[in-house]
Amino acid sequence: ERAEVQRNLAVSAQTEAERQSHLVQAQRLASSAIATLDLDPELSILLALEAVETSRAVDGAVLREAEEALHQAVSSNRVVSIAPIQMGGSSLAFSPEGDTAYVGAMFRGDIVTVSSGEVEAELPFPVAVVEIVGADGEWLAIADYNGALSIHDRKTLEQVSTLEGHTAWTTDMDASTDGMTLASISPQSTKSAAGESTAAVWDLSTGDQIASFPLNCEPPACPQHVSLSANGQRIAFGSTIYDVISGDLIGSWTHGEAVALVDDLNAVAVIDGNAALLVDIESGAVIETLPGHHANVTAVAVSGDESHIATGSQDGSVIVWRRLGRQLEPTTKLVGHHGPIAEAEFSPDGRLLGTVGGLFELPADIVFTWPEHWELRVWDVTSTGPGEQMAVAVEATAVAFTPNGVNLVAISDASAIAVLDAASGEAQRIHQTPGKTIRAVALSPDGAVVLAGGSAPSPNGGEVGWLTAMDIESGSLLEDLPLPDATFVPEAV
Repeated sequence: ERAEVQRNLAVSAQTEAERQSHLVQAQRLASSAIATLDLDPELSILLALEAVETSRAVDGAVLREAEEALHQAVSSNRVVSIAPIQMGGSSLAFSPEGDTAYVGAMFRGDIVTVSSGEVEAELPFPVAVVEIVGADGEWLAIADYNGALSIHDRKTLEQVSTLEGHTAWTTDMDASTDGMTLASISPQSTKSAAGESTAAVWDLSTGDQIASFPLNCEPPACPQHVSLSANGQRIAFGSTIYDVISGDLIGSWTHGEAVALVDDLNAVAVIDGNAALLVDIESGAVIETLPGHHANVTAVAVSGDESHIATGSQDGSVIVWRRLGRQLEPTTKLVGHHGPIAEAEFSPDGRLLGTVGGLFELPADIVFTWPEHWELRVWDVTSTGPGEQMAVAVEATAVAFTPNGVNLVAISDASAIAVLDAASGEAQRIHQTPGKTIRAVALSPDGAVVLAGGSAPSPNGGEVGWLTAMDIESGSLLEDLPLPDATFVPEAV
């Protein structure tokens, strides 16, 4: 009995030693991934992926350092440009061509060249919010901190018209798809502030106000965001949505503040603490929850074709979601900002995502505030690197790269071996293993053969170990062997 106890202790000690070895290796890989970010972004992604898989092999969980290294590696590979924004950052708009970004900042506005991140000019008037409008995107709608709204020629910056009606600070604007209808919201900042808190809709062909809606709120708990439907016929703010022409209430909900309409789903995206929600307009029911942030969600953007949604948070992170019918799946998490995300906006073609975020991380005990110094980051959200497209192409539970980095082998749905092109993420070959559950995958030293280990039902009940060998190039099965005494855990075999 004593000998048995000693054997158990020895096995336990060996298991713990192997566990610690895997964790140390994962930490080293994560550190190497961070160290190679600037030198070789693709290698950084591969190292981070290996760190994730190495740590997952311990107990199925991913080491936080490995996860963060992967986020940083992927994000670094997507950055198109970075521009300094010196005086806050409250709004962002892209030119129709997507080559210029207009940033509404604290009492000023910046015009930024997207490809280089150079601030090419400063708007020569106070700016709180900026929006691209006009049938061809030829105008800039500018809101200042006194409630004044004006329309300017985007090229010359000369004033075209004035929109009169608001008497308080305008915090947000949104335009219809044709650029000829504009919604704005102007909440009082304090109870003693002058003016009335309203949301309004404007006909830009005439400069007339089409409709005005009282916010019926007590400062500072007034809605700050407004969203206009693509056809300009519905306006959402706070927890309500109205018909612009009749003024009738269309729907209301109890979850958070409206920030963006998703017309195709008859839904509205709302901010609710650390998550964004998609809420059905008619029923008020939550269609989908978009979690993943560690602090309050502060910005939401919807692409022009409504195929993607981006959420930004006070924790400085941005998550891009892909729509699959009425469901959404995260495609990537972008990190790089060190302060809260003030604004997010897709380019007209949906290829780029601009985010305005703080440069400094906030102390943990501060609930919400804004730093003085900001930056605009423009990300390419259509290109995909190793590991990202994999998650879209197949549901993978374990992965391994070929030695030359050309291919990625993944276990798909625990019942198939998928060989992917590492650059494009496209599945080149998939070998189904009906009746077997695959738990681990590894490659031969020359990368020519993939080994997959798992289990299959035993004729006598229970499960029996199984090893499958497949030729990478042809996809042909080389061996399919029962191993009664073998047990495979979720890691490389």
